Amino acid sequence: MNGKRVDVLLNGTESNTSREFPHISEISIDNLESKHYKSTFAKKKYSPRRITHTIENKTNITASQGSYIGLNTSETATISLSSEEQDAQQIPINKSGNIRIINTTILSEGEYVIQSETKINQTQVQIVNTSLSPNIPTTSVENGIVSKFESDQVTREITAKVYKSSEVKRKTFTIGATDKTNKIINVSESGNYKIEFRDIGSSKASNKTATVLKEKDVVSNLPVSTESVSSGHILPIEISSTYNTTNVYLNNTNTNTTAATVELATPEKGQTTLNFNTYTAANGSLNESVAVTGPGASIESVTTSERNGTLSPGTYEIAVRSEHGIATTSDNATVTLVRRSTNGLATYAGVGADRSDLGSAAAVRDAIEGDALSRSERIAANDTVVYAVNASGLTGLPAARNATPETGGDLDRLDGIEFGVRSTADDDGRTTSDALGETPRNSTVHVDETGLYVVSDGDDALPTDGEPEPGEEFTAEFRVTDDRLREAASDSPDGHRATATVAFDGTDAGDSSDDSSGDSSGDGRERIASGDPITGGGGGGGTGGGNIGTGGSTGGATGDTESNGEGDERTESARGVGFGTRPNAERRTPHLNGPIAVSTPTAVEEYGVSRGTDATDATDATDATEDGTPSIDAEAAATGDDGSETASDETDDSDRETPTYENAPIRVTAEDVPGFGPLESLAALALALLAATRRQRGH
Repeated sequence: MNGKRVDVLLNGTESNTSREFPHISEISIDNLESKHYKSTFAKKKYSPRRITHTIENKTNITASQGSYIGLNTSETATISLSSEEQDAQQIPINKSGNIRIINTTILSEGEYVIQSETKINQTQVQIVNTSLSPNIPTTSVENGIVSKFESDQVTREITAKVYKSSEVKRKTFTIGATDKTNKIINVSESGNYKIEFRDIGSSKASNKTATVLKEKDVVSNLPVSTESVSSGHILPIEISSTYNTTNVYLNNTNTNTTAATVELATPEKGQTTLNFNTYTAANGSLNESVAVTGPGASIESVTTSERNGTLSPGTYEIAVRSEHGIATTSDNATVTLVRRSTNGLATYAGVGADRSDLGSAAAVRDAIEGDALSRSERIAANDTVVYAVNASGLTGLPAARNATPETGGDLDRLDGIEFGVRSTADDDGRTTSDALGETPRNSTVHVDETGLYVVSDGDDALPTDGEPEPGEEFTAEFRVTDDRLREAASDSPDGHRATATVAFDGTDAGDSSDDSSGDSSGDGRERIASGDPITGGGGGGGTGGGNIGTGGSTGGATGDTESNGEGDERTESARGVGFGTRPNAERRTPHLNGPIAVSTPTAVEEYGVSRGTDATDATDATDATEDGTPSIDAEAAATGDDGSETASDETDDSDRETPTYENAPIRVTAEDVPGFGPLESLAALALALLAATRRQRGH
């Protein structure tokens, strides 16, 4: 104690080692008495002033405005400040023991010079204004509370007090003079915190708040690395467990460039789905190719590397990064964009399928896999019929035009893809540019990544004014006419179409009284077990096929599916009587101008319908003579060299009833030669005897 002054000396050995001094915010004195000066200090509180710089010799320093500068000189020395910018002669310099103290709080920014007859003469002091306003972003428990300080011209010591419901932590740290500095305060739980910052040297204070979030691990439904997506499809990217901002990056792995960056505003709860339309992106603009669904989700921006950038086939990385402040979570996957293809068309029918259960493409496939619908070349009036087109890359077109087809009428109005059914009798002279026919009445339509499905009742599936004739054939045809889809396809220039032939079964499929086939579809017709063009048997476009990740032969058709895309500009006629060729039979073009050899139908009560030799194959195997009648050699060729049926009429003998004499097929046999019956023989014998008697009388 020195009179009315109390000097507090601190042992700062440990602090000096770390170059950090303890911060004393307040000193309280009570019942302190000086016997020498007979003075008492009771219930006193003081806020100490920290001297940031102590000058003993001539030097140059930079000090924060509001700090205290100590001058270590003799008590009798004369000291003053001067400045070219202002008059500083009247600035008081206080004494504290043996130290003179300059309070820079009242000084303006600028350069000052100390005038004295001592060693500190001509010391230059630069006064700068510093701020105490760190940026504190929203963070997570893992990252801790991060305080971002901008660079200043002076080194400062900062204290931080962290509060939640009560004070939870104190920390003191030094801020450098030249570099930006980030300081981390670790906390153990999420919530909102209040932080009180104080510059020890200048006594400036600043209060900030910090939001600490729980850790999140983004959940994203991204394609696996083995999957591929056909150009023209919509690629959905489902994201949940996100922070409030999510960026989706589309990186081209071949060129190591970012093709597009989509910034989304995403809710912290709920799911967001980003639909990336590769149809629009392939030849249009990436900016137009994205759409988002989900509560609270929206597209903030779409940035592309090139103006009106497009997306070519190749391998891309889809990177998802969700963040709020510095709280982040991410996921990524690789997907291959391949060319689309048109692979085939098949007809499915059955009385066991209820149209009300076929409300989606997935439901149709389930019905096919569950045998409620079976592959068929015949349609009965009481059937439920599905025309199934195996074509990839069709979902993006209707989405881009906001015209997803649900009915046959919707499909007719959709420009870019076409479907129709017509009588095969109208095919003569038809070219590929002619109308396809009519979409089945009252039909429903489904489009997904596997292709197109047209669902109809049997009595509406074949476009006629009345009921078709039994055995009358019809052609179903699908075409891709959109230029963008055709450019993105792996098909040949004329291969953007598929056809299939189907015949009308004049007898209701459910009329069989003895269904021994165990057919869950409800009819006794023979099943076609050839490859299913919808679920993978039809091949793909070399890369995509009908399903994501599947492959196959380019533009290939399966079973009885017909496709005329190999340069023939005329639609192939499918003439014939009966129910068409069986699967896997050799297909040959019939003689269009020649007669058709047909065997007499065999009545088969088990199936409830008439069955006969395949007329198309019979036509192929029969050579007509000049007068229009089939030759014996031609008939022999139609039945085979060994008298057996051709491959197109192969059927398990156990499924075939033995024909009766009246309905047996016409055949040339050894018993079918000219001769006399019993009556004719008796008459001939009588005439011979009468002639012999007359000859004897004449002699």
